[in-house]
Amino acid sequence: MDRKKLDLKGLTLVELVVVIAVLAILIGILAPAYTKYVERSRESTDLANARSAYSEIMMKLDDLSEF
Repeated sequence: MDRKKLDLKGLTLVELVVVIAVLAILIGILAPAYTKYVERSRESTDLANARSAYSEIMMKLDDLSEF
């Protein structure tokens, strides 16, 4: 009975290798999608910053032209 309890603890090496392989496959599939998402987010932020800078410049030029 005691030997049977000891045999049931933990994972075997094969089970660990299978789990690591599944995780590697999932990472391989999801990593490109994540990098595309991050790049689109950066582009969107850059565009918003450029629009904001343009708006600020135009307001400053408008203020200067009033004088």
